[in-house]
Amino acid sequence: MLNIPPIRLLAGSHANTAHTGSGCFMNVVAYLNGEAQITDRSTCVCGVVRPIAIWLNDFMLGSCFSPSKQTANSARLLPFIERAMGSATSDAGELSRRAWLAVDFARSMASLAKTSTADATLAAGYAADAASAADSFVTDTEAAAISAAAYATHATLAAGYAAYTAVAYEQIAQAGLGFLDRALPPAPEAQPAQVMARAAALQAIVSSETA
Repeated sequence: MLNIPPIRLLAGSHANTAHTGSGCFMNVVAYLNGEAQITDRSTCVCGVVRPIAIWLNDFMLGSCFSPSKQTANSARLLPFIERAMGSATSDAGELSRRAWLAVDFARSMASLAKTSTADATLAAGYAADAASAADSFVTDTEAAAISAAAYATHATLAAGYAAYTAVAYEQIAQAGLGFLDRALPPAPEAQPAQVMARAAALQAIVSSETA
């Protein structure tokens, strides 16, 4: 299994990952995949997984968590990077399975939006959109994940307005990580040599900056 810590994951997209050793979940995927441009739209990642992975990265590394918790959250997200690489598929059954996992993730946010009527109403609309997309033709499954990610965003906004405790924020993080765990198959025991070399290069940059 690829051992990529201590790569630093950051909120937001960062095109300079190759030079700083840091970036968001999808930036690191793009770099390790050897892509010419470091973006958050790597085609090697399943379209159902990508928007939720982006949202979860920004949430778990956002200001609602302390710097030390952000560092800990980065380590929790890192193992899913190698599982996301190569997850893109045209298998209709697998895409449908992942889309319904996205719907489940969206629905799991519902209880966290209860205290804000406006956001709860918006969240319910996004949940309905997610279920509708997942129930439609398989080429629309990415729409289910996009709707689910938007739904989760409104749930966290509601949590902030209601001054939720850190326990509630942790429940949101666990729901997102649970989605990634169920949606993405375990990573291969051995990654290609070029992927290992790129991971080592990012590690070296971070190590030199912290030395």
